[in-house]
Amino acid sequence: MIDVIKNKLSGIDIKPISEVSLDTIDALFAKEPFPIFEHSSYHVLSYLSYESKVFFLAGEFGQTILVLRDDNFFLFSPLVKDDKEFNQFIECFFEQFNYKKLLIQNISQFWLDSFVNDPIFSIWNLEVHPRSKEEVVYDVELLTELKGKEFAKLRNTRNKFLNKVMHFNAVNSSNLEDVLTVLENWQRYQGFKYSKNRYEKEQFSLRKFAEYFAGLDRFCFEVGYVEEVPLCIVAMHKNNNNVDFGTLYIIKGLNKSEAGGIHGISDAAYCYCFKKAKEMGLKYLNDGELGHEEGTRQHKLRFKPVQFLKSYDVVIGRKNL
Repeated sequence: MIDVIKNKLSGIDIKPISEVSLDTIDALFAKEPFPIFEHSSYHVLSYLSYESKVFFLAGEFGQTILVLRDDNFFLFSPLVKDDKEFNQFIECFFEQFNYKKLLIQNISQFWLDSFVNDPIFSIWNLEVHPRSKEEVVYDVELLTELKGKEFAKLRNTRNKFLNKVMHFNAVNSSNLEDVLTVLENWQRYQGFKYSKNRYEKEQFSLRKFAEYFAGLDRFCFEVGYVEEVPLCIVAMHKNNNNVDFGTLYIIKGLNKSEAGGIHGISDAAYCYCFKKAKEMGLKYLNDGELGHEEGTRQHKLRFKPVQFLKSYDVVIGRKNL
């Protein structure tokens, strides 16, 4: 299908995403004042690429990512540099592929507002679908200091585990299986309420992290041990455009004894993330969607989020179809 797209989209440079640098991918999100969870090269090269073919498109309109999945395609959060050219770019899809609608995934409130408030884009019909209603953002300083009675339990957990019994190792080819073991046990005993598809995506992503990002200064990918037993994993990164912001991409801790875990490991893993975030120079940390599952919601709210971000999918179509 990509050969057909290349032939029909004349004047557009199309490359497999594997041939594009991390900095080039991250530049797509350079205008964003508050980075949403998916806006990074780490997401594009891992979770987004699961069972998909991903390409980088560049032309006079700007740049975007094209994802081919299940004989369909969609765009991922375009960087628009010329409004008129972007309109022509969209029109080209409709004309060349006889499409009536075009899906764009994972756009921020900032992107949506910019599009809606620009009169040049009023020629399109726009369907807006909320994707994430409450991405939680933490204050790193608050959660490394942990002052006051409200954080007393978390301070005790940090002191018990991080100062005494836990140690963390950077992930590489020699200990990747420990990471996958933690994920498997977490899914079996704690994450069973989530879909198998999510587990498979996370497994795929962790392998990609080890392949692409291990050793990068702005990426922390580590596995935590108690007496050499792997009990938690953390994967977080510093934003390449707004260096005050980071994203906690995956965190798993085995709290249940039947999983070979220890109560409090998950909180200890979070405390370690906050410590690492401060060492990386971060002020804010995005922990993704607050979600509907009550246990997860309450756990994240205990960390006193200072901001909630939204993201959307939009469907662009011609008016008066």
